[in-house]
Amino acid sequence: MNDNPFVDVVLNRPIRESFTYRIANVLDTCHPGQRVHVDFNNALETAFVIAVNVTPPADITIKPITAIIDKEPILTQEQLALGRWMADTFFSSFGEALFKIAPATVHPTTRNTPLEKGSELYDYVRTTHQNNIINSIIASLPEGGEHLLHGVTSSGKTEVYMSIMEEVLRGEKNALLLIPEISLTPQTIRRFSSRFSVDRMAVIHSRLTPRQKMREWMRILNGNVQLVIGPRSAIFAPLDNIGLIVIDEEHDPSYKEHSSPRYDARLVARYRADIHNACLVYGTATPSLSVMYRARCGKVRLHELPERVTPHPLPAVALIDLRAEQVEFGVFSTLLLRRIETTLKNNEQTILFLNRRGYSNFMLCHSCGTVIECPHCAVSLTYHLYEQYPILRCHYCGYSQAAPEQCPKCQSSAIGKVGAGTQQVEELVHLKFPDARIARLDADTTRKKGALEKVLHQFGDNNIDILIGTQMVTKGLDFPNVTLIGILLADTSLKMPDFSAPERTFDLITQVAGRSGRGKKPGMVLIQTYNPDHYSIQCALKHDYTAFYEKEIMQRAALQYPPYRHLIKLTVRGEQEDAVKEEALRLSNHLETLRRIQGVAVKGPIEAFFYKLKKHYRRQMLLFFDDKAAPDIKKALLSFHAEKRTYLEIDVAPVDTF
Repeated sequence: MNDNPFVDVVLNRPIRESFTYRIANVLDTCHPGQRVHVDFNNALETAFVIAVNVTPPADITIKPITAIIDKEPILTQEQLALGRWMADTFFSSFGEALFKIAPATVHPTTRNTPLEKGSELYDYVRTTHQNNIINSIIASLPEGGEHLLHGVTSSGKTEVYMSIMEEVLRGEKNALLLIPEISLTPQTIRRFSSRFSVDRMAVIHSRLTPRQKMREWMRILNGNVQLVIGPRSAIFAPLDNIGLIVIDEEHDPSYKEHSSPRYDARLVARYRADIHNACLVYGTATPSLSVMYRARCGKVRLHELPERVTPHPLPAVALIDLRAEQVEFGVFSTLLLRRIETTLKNNEQTILFLNRRGYSNFMLCHSCGTVIECPHCAVSLTYHLYEQYPILRCHYCGYSQAAPEQCPKCQSSAIGKVGAGTQQVEELVHLKFPDARIARLDADTTRKKGALEKVLHQFGDNNIDILIGTQMVTKGLDFPNVTLIGILLADTSLKMPDFSAPERTFDLITQVAGRSGRGKKPGMVLIQTYNPDHYSIQCALKHDYTAFYEKEIMQRAALQYPPYRHLIKLTVRGEQEDAVKEEALRLSNHLETLRRIQGVAVKGPIEAFFYKLKKHYRRQMLLFFDDKAAPDIKKALLSFHAEKRTYLEIDVAPVDTF
C-alpha cells in the first residue's frame, strides 16, 4: 500500500521547475530515476521521477501519472546527482540534463547482441617509454588524478591504455574509454575485444538503434560490464566502481555537445573521476591547449611518447605553395599527381584530405555576383551531384533545391560552380587515374548503416587504392600500406573567425599526416596551402607541437582567451529579426553590472558569423571571466528570462566562437 502517492517529476524541456503528480494505483510505487508518462498541458510526455513521498502543493488538483514506464529505475543515484551538476554547470534544466544522460525512451529488454571476439594478432611488445608510463600511472591508481599521455602518432598509446585497464580490471574495478565517433570502427572494437572479455564489455555509440542502446545500458546497470567504450555520450554509462577513465584523441571537438545541455564530455569525465577517485587519462598527439596548460601548471601529470612504437620514422612532409604552383583541375599540384601515380605503381595506398564535402562550394553568377543562398540560413548552398542530377543543399538545415541554369536575380546564364568538395575531387581522381580503385568517406557517403565500416574494411584489405575524405579520415585509422597523404587545402579552418582556428588547423594537419608511414614503408605527406608561412602550418610541417603550443599560448595570453580566462558564448535567436535585436540589447543591458566587475569582460552583442540558421536570426555575446567572478556570472544569467519570441542559448566553454 502506497501511503504517500505524490512524486515530483521533471520534463525534457527548458523548464527549471519540477511538477508534482499522483500515483493513481495505490499498489504501484515509484522511485527516483524511473520514467513515467504524464499529462502536461493536455499532451502526453515522458518525465523522470526525481523525488517520492513529497508533500503536494495546497489547493491544487494533482493530476495522476498516466503510466509507469520502467519497472526499476534506469538512472542511478550517482547519475541523478550528475544531472543536477550538469544543469548547474551548463545552465540547462534538470530535466534536459537527465534526458541527455539516459538512452532514448524505449522499454528495457533483456536480449542483447553480443560482440564478436577479435581474432587479429597484435604485437604487444612494449618500448621502454611505454613501460615507464604504464608503471607510473598504475602506481597512481589508488590516489586517482589526471594524466596527459602526449604521444606522436603511432607511438603506442592504445597499448598503454589497455595495459592500465588490465590492471584496473584485475583489481575488480571498472574502466571507461571515450573515443571520437568515427574511431568507433570494427578495427577499434576488434583490437579491444582481442584483449578483453567481450561478455564483460559494452559499446555505446550513435549507430546503435534506441533498443540496442537500451540493451547495452541495462547490461551496464545490472553490473554485467567492466569496460565501456564509446563516444562522448558513453561518459554517462551507469558504470559503478570506476577505476579508470581514458579520453582518446582528447583534443577532438566532437567531445563537445551542441544542444542543451551543451556539455563537454571531458569536463563530465573530470567530475565522474573525482566522484570515484579514479585515474583520468587524456591521450593524443596534439593535446588541447587547455589540457597542456593545466599540465604545465602541475594540475595534470604529463607523460611523453616521443617516438613511434615501430622503428619507422614519422613521415616526410613537404609544403606546396599554391600561390606559385600551377594546379590541375583547380586542386591538384603537379607534385601531388606525380606522387599519387608513383604510389599506385608501388601498390601502395593514398589518402586525400579535403575538409569540404559536396561537389562545389557554391554557385556564383558571373554577371551580377549573386551567390545562391539557403532561404532559411544566411549561408551559401553547396552544389552536389546525385546520380548526375545537380542539387544545391544546405549543410545546416538540410534544405535542397535543383541547381538553376540561370541566375535567379538577373536571369543571366553565366552562372557556375565555384570551389571543390570531396565529391568533385573523387570525380577528378577517376578522370586522372581511371584504373585506380577509389572511394570517398564523408557525411554523404556514410548515411546508410554499415557504409562506413564497409569502406574501412575494404581499405584495410587493400581493395581501395585512393581514399578521399573529410576529417573522418583524420581519426583513428591505422593502415600500414598508406604511404601518401595529400592535404588538398590546408587553409580551410584558418578562414573561420574563431580563436581556436590555428589550433584546429594544426590538429587536423598533424592527425591526418599521422595516417602515413605506419607500416614498414616510409610515408610522405604533401600539404597544399595558400598560407605557407602561418605558424600552425609551419609547426605541423615539422611535427613540432611544442613550438606550436608556445606560439599559440602567447596569442591566447595577449587576448585573454581560454585557458587564461573562462568563456561563455551567449546566442539570442528567433524567427523575427527585430525581436532578436531587441532581446540581445535587453540582455546586454541586463549584464551591464558585470562590465564593472574586475576580471569580467563582456563583448557584443553582434551578428553571429552565421547570422541566420534554420530560419532563426542570431546575435551573440561573449563573457570572459575568472574564477572569482563565476558566482556573479551565474547569478546574472539565471536571473535573465528570454521573451517568448526569442531563445537564449548559453554555451559554457565553447569550442568555437562563431
